[in-house]
Amino acid sequence: MSRNFDPTLCLVLGPDECADVVATALTAVADGVTMVQLRWKDAARDELVALARRLVVALPVPVLVNDDGAAAQAAGAAGCMSGKAT
Repeated sequence: MSRNFDPTLCLVLGPDECADVVATALTAVADGVTMVQLRWKDAARDELVALARRLVVALPVPVLVNDDGAAAQAAGAAGCMSGKAT
């Protein structure tokens, strides 16, 4: 299972966009998505970590977590993506 960083086609999704995030991401990866970014603004950190972990385990591509570096690290994600200025 390769997890090389390839941002050619990044899917950004979360529970607000689809009912089954993992199944949707798996289908998208099968169709050519090269990276997945989990975006779930209203989640408690433990919920975010749990879903991110499921994605990391299920997908053969890098998973990023939106705006929460601690959650990304706890989930074993490839990194954190944020549009926020620091």
